[in-house]
Amino acid sequence: MNPDHPHCVSRCKPSQPMTQETIDHHRKAAEHHVLAARHNNEAANHHASGSHEKARHHAHLALGHHLHATYHSEAAAKYASGEAGSESSL
Repeated sequence: MNPDHPHCVSRCKPSQPMTQETIDHHRKAAEHHVLAARHNNEAANHHASGSHEKARHHAHLALGHHLHATYHSEAAAKYASGEAGSESSL
């Protein structure tokens, strides 16, 4: 752990300006996390009211948003660490 950044489990590199692609991936990940949370809440409400088909539908949508958020989070981390190579590869 880095003493300057206790939440960072890997070595944090010196700060460099983020590329627009990195910023976009972070924002898209955040948007998908919000949408996943909304669909999970909808699924919970439908389960509680006995509408299990609607609950399954919203749970499935939530999973899709979670997967998209994971992709964008990983892409942002690659750009931030310089591992992406060509920015057009993602």
